Amino acid sequence: MFGPVRTSLWMGATFACLATAAVALAAVPAGAPALNRATAAAGCAARDMGACAQLAAMWANGDDGPVDPDKAKALFGTARDGGNAGACTSLGLMYANADDPAHDLAAARILFTRGCEGGYPTGCVVGAMMAEAGDGGAVDLALARRLHQLGCAKGFAQACFSLGGILVGCSGGPCDARGGRLAYGRACSGKHPPSCGALGNMYRRGIGGKVDAKVAMKLFIGACDEGLLEACVAKAEMLWAGDTGAKDVPGAMEVYEMTCAMEHAMSCHILGQHLLAAAKTDAERGGAMDVLATGCGFRGKGSCLRLMMIHLNGDGVPKSSTDAGLWFTRAMLVTIGLYDRRPPMQVLIAPEGGTATQAPVSAAQ
Repeated sequence: MFGPVRTSLWMGATFACLATAAVALAAVPAGAPALNRATAAAGCAARDMGACAQLAAMWANGDDGPVDPDKAKALFGTARDGGNAGACTSLGLMYANADDPAHDLAAARILFTRGCEGGYPTGCVVGAMMAEAGDGGAVDLALARRLHQLGCAKGFAQACFSLGGILVGCSGGPCDARGGRLAYGRACSGKHPPSCGALGNMYRRGIGGKVDAKVAMKLFIGACDEGLLEACVAKAEMLWAGDTGAKDVPGAMEVYEMTCAMEHAMSCHILGQHLLAAAKTDAERGGAMDVLATGCGFRGKGSCLRLMMIHLNGDGVPKSSTDAGLWFTRAMLVTIGLYDRRPPMQVLIAPEGGTATQAPVSAAQ
């Protein structure tokens, strides 16, 4: 439910964004004075490697003049050879960009590792992800673990988040659930909602330490307020179960209504079932069935099958094996991944010479 996503980033468009957005940040230390090209060039000529790196970033990003990737690479290379670790990361980003003629993932991976070891956490995270994915060399989970540890030690929340998943998941070394809890905690304190959600789950389940439902709920509430879907769902589950006190079913349903709108199929299913059980009028029953239809549209097989049974048994609607078969078919399409999130549509036959239109199919049909 919670944890880092293991995804390779080495898509051309993604790296084009990384290379332009992060080059200057990787090369220039925080607090370094802003330079124009003339001042940076003079500093670089005097063997100030920081000035060389800043000048390279200007050529890479088009600051204070035109863009010239070749000049940027040459200057980053000078700064790298002069011991500027940030230049390693910036040069790595340029080599990793699939749109760059000099695209070289093997060189990028080495440069990211050097940049990380020199204290630049961007290199830690990107280099670790390459090691995990086997980009630019063999898969090396031990290296990924070490680079994330270095990045986390520098206070980089994304590195701590990834490290937490690695330690809990026993990747690249021994299991260390307690260390994972500490890593997530460090990232959470840096205002990283996914880490707060993962930490909440550890407190809720007693992973890496004692169970503490109140701490878990506090973490889930904070992460949910920041828009983390998984945290909102966990908050609703705890409200319904009464994990921190008395059950709060109305409060849970309010959260499930929100997470259903966030396209969480199980939330729609739970909410629809609750509304169905409480329905006293045909309108309320129809509204509950529409929520279930929404869940089915979000690839919730359970909601599709519930609607099938309602029509098959005539539970508040006329019995219809045809409509039951329609919802069963949708459930099977969900199973094989062919039913998308759009509401079910029916084609309205156009009058002679007119144009056919479409309209949503009601769950009651």
